[in-house]
Amino acid sequence: MYKVFCENDRLNFLKPSDLQAEKTANSIFGNALDQIVAQVQLWLNSPARGDMDIFFDDLKNLESLLGQVFEWRYAAGGVVLHKQQMLMILRNGIPDLPKGHIEPGEAVEEAAIREVSEETGLLPVKIISALPDTFHCYQLDATWVIKKTSWFCMRPTADFEIRPQQEEGITDVKFIQEKDLDEFFASTYRSIREILEYPIKNLMAQHPKN
Repeated sequence: MYKVFCENDRLNFLKPSDLQAEKTANSIFGNALDQIVAQVQLWLNSPARGDMDIFFDDLKNLESLLGQVFEWRYAAGGVVLHKQQMLMILRNGIPDLPKGHIEPGEAVEEAAIREVSEETGLLPVKIISALPDTFHCYQLDATWVIKKTSWFCMRPTADFEIRPQQEEGITDVKFIQEKDLDEFFASTYRSIREILEYPIKNLMAQHPKN
């Protein structure tokens, strides 16, 4: 399954073999690219989108298909774990994880480390493992943009001083304990909650306690 989030709504792309229930009003079946593109455009412009499932055989070429609807942008970010705690930021009043755009010629891993450092003050950090990508879309003037964010689990490798990047709308940076994760995921973006909650909680359970 391939999930694209738009505000609080979700567009699911699935193979027909993934079908678990009968077709509903919010399910689309098709193999023609132009048909799928038209359905995505209708969904984006609907005043009440809701979640929609699109069953489509050619998921390997889905990013190319979405390029006919959206302008692609790429970002990278980090889930920083330290002493059985996770780093979170408060950006524009919403609990979030540090992330930002990948610069031209920059490796994804380099971008993730740089953005975490710039937004939180943590440096240096070390990547432990990759996490699932998230996809979300938004309208910028008259253009629909889809952003792919590559996520990595990280840990600090030296003493650090937390410093919110206020020019990016970040007003707080702090480590939260495992018991506070449910509150974080309940109030953060749906894309982070649905894609990253399980792997983050799994990593927290395995992470050293010192």
